[in-house]
Amino acid sequence: MKPLIYGYLRLTDDLDDHEIRRMEQGLQELAEAGGFCFATTFHEYQTGYHGGFDELTHELQRAHAHHVVVPSLEHLSGHPLLQDMMLAHLAREAGAYVWVVARRDGTAERAAASRARRVSVGPIGSDGCLPATSGRDGSDD
Repeated sequence: MKPLIYGYLRLTDDLDDHEIRRMEQGLQELAEAGGFCFATTFHEYQTGYHGGFDELTHELQRAHAHHVVVPSLEHLSGHPLLQDMMLAHLAREAGAYVWVVARRDGTAERAAASRARRVSVGPIGSDGCLPATSGRDGSDD
């Protein structure tokens, strides 16, 4: 059985429907390429509000899921300190990792929430799949 992964998007007024669909598609593509079962996407609509993030955390706990995907860490927060706090919260409350879609250089990145730091997992392989990460940061998820 494939592990579950949930998407998280912070939507702003300047994003049009096409951009939102493109971001959601990117989340689903990373999930598929990484061997995950994409469950759903949680959305945040107001700056400074974290209701969607709280719902995501509860769903991760309920489903015993440990993976989240975002287009960029800025979807968690625009501030690096708050990003690290949110990554640490997901690790502490749900044992979750956050995967970041990074298309510019063809790599995907996993934010190691348990250590609140970012870890690159390298280029996507020629088969379109993410490389195995076991042992890269001390985890086997």
